[in-house]
Amino acid sequence: MKSPGYDYFEQVFLPAIKSLGADAACRMIKPGYYPRGGGMIEVDVKPSGLQGKEAWKNDDEIHAIFRVSGLPESIAIREKKIFVANDCGRTYVRQDEADSIGNAVTAWMGFRGSYHLGEKGKRAESVAQEAYDELLKEKGSDMDMHLADQLLIYAAMAQGKTRYSTSRVSDHLRTNASVIGRFLDRKIEIEESGVVSVG
Repeated sequence: MKSPGYDYFEQVFLPAIKSLGADAACRMIKPGYYPRGGGMIEVDVKPSGLQGKEAWKNDDEIHAIFRVSGLPESIAIREKKIFVANDCGRTYVRQDEADSIGNAVTAWMGFRGSYHLGEKGKRAESVAQEAYDELLKEKGSDMDMHLADQLLIYAAMAQGKTRYSTSRVSDHLRTNASVIGRFLDRKIEIEESGVVSVG
């Protein structure tokens, strides 16, 4: 349940690695929801020359996708209203056909995103509010705390220096830095302020 969904992968992760020079694209063939899964995506990756990056231009406009499968579309519409009430940018409602019933909210602004799954007995408004609040915590950083550790391996394989800031330094980020440092001869520094440098 804590893993990022397809929309996060497409709207946050993929643009981040593309900004380092990765030549990749994706499309959803079939959605899948926890716990049954069964989703299918197609990813097209071409040989790429990764280049380090220190200046990250971010979009501060919030975008969101609200998905439901096997549930009334009104659930996604109620979630969307939370974002609309907060003057968000583009928002989309998607009615999926998947192997499991499910609900997911993905919100992003540039390289900062949040992803929340609906749960039985949990109000749609609560799911949306949690996604919105989590995203706001990322404002002011180059990338969200989850992308910060996902991007680290690409930054370590890139030519030149990469530097970015994140809202919080997670244990995943520290662990990834330690493991990558054992395989690649790159210096990785993580400051308590949330600044990550790879050079």
